Amino acid sequence: MPYCGTGTFASGRTMSGLLLEPIDPYNNQPVVGEIATTLFPMDVSTNPFEAFSEINDLATGSLGRALYPLLTASSGTYTIVPDLLGNGEDYKNTRSYRVKDVYQASTIPLYLKLQHDIEIKHNCTVLDKRVAIVGYGEGGYAAAAIAEAIDMLDDGYVHTFTAVGAAPVSTAKEQLKEIGKLSGIFVCTQVATRESPIADILAYILLNFLFALFNTTVAFDNGTYPSPTLIARVASAYSSTNQDLENTNLTNFASNKYLNATDELKDVRSWIENGLSDETILSLLPSPKASDIINPDILSHLLESYYLCSDDPFKTNATSNFCAAAIQNDLTGFLMGVDYPVVLCHSPNDEVSYYSNVEIIPASNEYTMMIEKMPSFVSQVINPNGTHEESRQQCLVGYVLQYSEPGDIRTIKPPQDETCIITYTESPTSSPSTSSASSALVVSPSFLFFVAMAML
Repeated sequence: MPYCGTGTFASGRTMSGLLLEPIDPYNNQPVVGEIATTLFPMDVSTNPFEAFSEINDLATGSLGRALYPLLTASSGTYTIVPDLLGNGEDYKNTRSYRVKDVYQASTIPLYLKLQHDIEIKHNCTVLDKRVAIVGYGEGGYAAAAIAEAIDMLDDGYVHTFTAVGAAPVSTAKEQLKEIGKLSGIFVCTQVATRESPIADILAYILLNFLFALFNTTVAFDNGTYPSPTLIARVASAYSSTNQDLENTNLTNFASNKYLNATDELKDVRSWIENGLSDETILSLLPSPKASDIINPDILSHLLESYYLCSDDPFKTNATSNFCAAAIQNDLTGFLMGVDYPVVLCHSPNDEVSYYSNVEIIPASNEYTMMIEKMPSFVSQVINPNGTHEESRQQCLVGYVLQYSEPGDIRTIKPPQDETCIITYTESPTSSPSTSSASSALVVSPSFLFFVAMAML
């Protein structure tokens, strides 16, 4: 794992997360057999102490946050909800956002340690190499990044179910529209790539003319983007916070005005490191132009270029450094090249993570499909078309419903050791139980899909 070596951002860091362990309801022991795993990254709070590893009793009201991972664990899979580095047990260290290596480094060591611990502690419970990876929003981006990391391990892992929901995977192009989206004329940035250099130049001149004519503004400034505090998280993550980023110590995404190390109110990195709430961050953003937080060289490029970070002949040296980091963390190429099924769930009306992030992927790779095109009953009940938050429940319900179907995603295989006695039933009916443990919550393997269905 390249991110764990000496001198890398993850070296010496503490990975933590929530583990949901399937327990046989008849003897309160780990389920006997070969068990699959679900990796379930979720959106990360700006407060490092609201990490999923902080959940130690579902009865205290945390059920809503952990409901969907609880469902996958209840189907009979070990389920891990990783904390992002800088949260939970690692709260004293740097936090990042939309940096794929950070999501990978936050998850893979936990997964490998779980395999090791089960091998040491249990004779008749085996965690095999079947793995499902599920996420939505920031968790969807993390799911794609983690899938890539599993492939990098190249150790015989079998992807049973990979689900990427509403994910900003096109960090170098489509998702930059949340910063550079213009009122009325941004359609010019979506023009197909031209073959003629003269056409390129004419289009560039036209775009700048329209920009001046209509005096358009950034989405963060005109109020058309619903989550303006995300810009602070991006500005911090892409401003010399991880030594492995392409733009570290070269060009910061944030403007110098908001990287003032002597004034925490003017240092976007301090906002994130101190775990400020979204409400507080919103109050600290420059007004009336929130976009003032962005490096003016980079902002100018995003506003003027229909290429964004893709082969732009007008890109400055300063912008090149940022674009190198954006391209490094772009997962579009990975999803276009996977050779196992990946299910995408993305509303065409998503106003936070634009549908254009994934629109061309299914047509480019036969292994990827939209959830409404799945060859199962799930496609008959799931068709996301609302806002980002409205579609969250539909996508997550669709994902966990997939666990109700038989198959490798959750099948408990008989143990190879004949001395082990299988005491579980295929479809137990008892209600799930939880107990507090130092490293995990444990749940009985019973199906709770009626809960999910009730949320549709």
